[in-house]
Amino acid sequence: MGALSRPNPVRAGLAACLVGLTLCGCAAIQQVRWSTYSPQVRPAVDEAAALRDCRSLNQLLAYAKTTSDAHEKATGISNAALEEYIRSAIRRSGCG
Repeated sequence: MGALSRPNPVRAGLAACLVGLTLCGCAAIQQVRWSTYSPQVRPAVDEAAALRDCRSLNQLLAYAKTTSDAHEKATGISNAALEEYIRSAIRRSGCG
């Protein structure tokens, strides 16, 4: 078996997380206006959830709370939907 055919556990976990989000978190996904965030935000949350990285999820939530006013000032929307998306990831990951 070559290096390219080995399963990647991070990708497998991320794929499982995305399937889970599709099945049980659609409302949260639709509410977040991802276009107003850096392209790294959603993958960071999803990867931390897939890895059950509670510390990173809590740091992301704290950062979203801290920057909500600035984000609302810049875009017209707060981070409330993003915060709920992260809270949902925390619950699904068993971190809450």
